[in-house]
Parts: sequence; C-alpha cells; structure tokens
Amino acid sequence: MSKTFTVYFDTNFFVWLGKADETLATDVINDLNSLDVRHVLSDVLFRELLANGNRPDFDKVLVERVNRFKLTPYCTNEYLRWEGLLPAPEKPLWGDLLMSLDSMSTEANSHSLTASRIADGQFNSEQISELEKSTKPFLEQHGLSLHPENKEESLRSAQVFAESIIKMLKDVLPEGTISGQVEWTDDPIKDSTMLLELLNPKDIETARESNRLKESITSTEDRAYQVAAGIADSRTKRNLAHSLRDSEHMSTFMLHRNEIDALQVDKAQMSLIKRPKPTHRLVELDLSARCFSAGSLQDVVQAIKRLKR
Repeated sequence: MSKTFTVYFDTNFFVWLGKADETLATDVINDLNSLDVRHVLSDVLFRELLANGNRPDFDKVLVERVNRFKLTPYCTNEYLRWEGLLPAPEKPLWGDLLMSLDSMSTEANSHSLTASRIADGQFNSEQISELEKSTKPFLEQHGLSLHPENKEESLRSAQVFAESIIKMLKDVLPEGTISGQVEWTDDPIKDSTMLLELLNPKDIETARESNRLKESITSTEDRAYQVAAGIADSRTKRNLAHSLRDSEHMSTFMLHRNEIDALQVDKAQMSLIKRPKPTHRLVELDLSARCFSAGSLQDVVQAIKRLKR
C-alpha cells in the first residue's frame, strides 16, 4: 500500500475542478485517488472560495466532487468543513464581508512592510512625505501625530488606541491568544515589550515568520509603498492582495510542513522561488523542492506523479 501524499492545492485547482466537465473531473479525482493523495482545507483557501460571490450551482458541484476523494482532507483548523460553501441565506453577506476584510488586510500589510523599509532607510524624503500625508487623517482620527507638540497627550492617545485594538483582538482571536494585563509605564520601549508579552510566544514567532515571507516576495517591487501612500490604482491593490493571500497559503504550508508533502503555487510565485536573488523564504527553509506549478487539472496530476517519484 502506498503512503498517503498530502497536497496543498491552490484555489485555482478547486475552481478548475468545480468548472470541469464531468468526464475530466472524474478522471482527475480517480487519478488522485490512485496516487493516495489527500488534499488540504485551510482558512485562507476556504476564505478565497467563499469570497468569490454567490455561486450556489458551482459550490454544490465542487462540494460533491471533493467528497469523492477517498481520503478525507487535512484541515488546518478543526472547524473547517467543505459543506460550509453550500448555499445559505447569509452567504452573500459573508462574501462582501470577506472582501472588505481582505482590503483592510492589504492596507495593514502595506503599512507594515513600508514601516520595515523606512527603518532600513529605503525611502527618500519625498516618499516619506507622501507616506506621512497618507497616514495623517488616520492618526488624527485617533488623536495621534507623527510630530506631536504635546508628547504626553500623544502618548495617552496611543495607549487608548492600543487598548481598543487589544479589546477587538480578544473578541475575534481564539481564547488564550492574548493574556495578561495592560500595565503602562509611560516608557515606550518598556511598554512595547509589555504589549508583546501579552501574546503567546509561538504566535509571535509565527507572525515574524509570516512577515519574513511577505518581505521575500515583495522586496523587489513598490506596490506596498503605493498602497500605503494612497497612490495605488485598483489593479495594483488587487494584485498586491493576491500576492499577500499567496503568502498566507505559503505560511500555512510552512506551519504544517510536517503534515503537508507538497504545495501548489501559481507561475508568478514559482518564478520568484526560482530566481537566484533575492532568495525566497521557502528556498531559505529548504522547502522549494516541494512546490509545484500547474496550468490545468491534467498538469496537476503529472506534477504530483513527478513529486512522488
């Protein structure tokens, strides 16, 4: 009996599977079953499929087809179920909400990436000015300033803002992710350390690893700066959002690499993995040989056959 081979297919694979004619879909499912392939269901994969809008016919077909895999999926969280894609009255609302959250996440990640590059001295004075102009309305809304006249008042505003973020995160994150009490010392360095200590050390390292990955796939382009500076067009924002979701798939693979044998990435991401410099994070972690790219369902089957050999 051959060993189970766990493959993290990307969202395209499931879109192809749901749209394929019955003969092709059956052939691919049978081929993957013969190879003892177990697929992966992750939060980001489920979110991408759910955010694609209200498509009850497509979702019904897809769920029926994935249930024909002989091996149950490896779920990265116990609450994940394919049946969650099936038509429900509230589903269109979830799609809208997820698209909104995706946009907010792109903005937040852009500012995070840009802040790191400011610290490394990668921007000139004109770019810094653009960034300051873009962030000023948000800071003023919360009583903050990049150049405060009253530093004590600004510090209090920052503390209030931090407390509101912590409260919001406690409401949405799993219990135990944030623990302990907020005890301000009015020393920014000590307070930064105190805030980090509220988080589980494992979660901090996971976040840091995720940031390293995002840096490695965006280091040679300026889309994050354009979004943070408020000068990106809709296409730039959309493409950056796609790249950042790719990073979430790769981060999930990295976290579960002891259980997942292979990861499907798109051709653009494979090009980044194969480039000599700068080095992709998956290359640094010696995981690149477990990645593959495919342009069709048939290509997926052939790629898995090669990887298994």
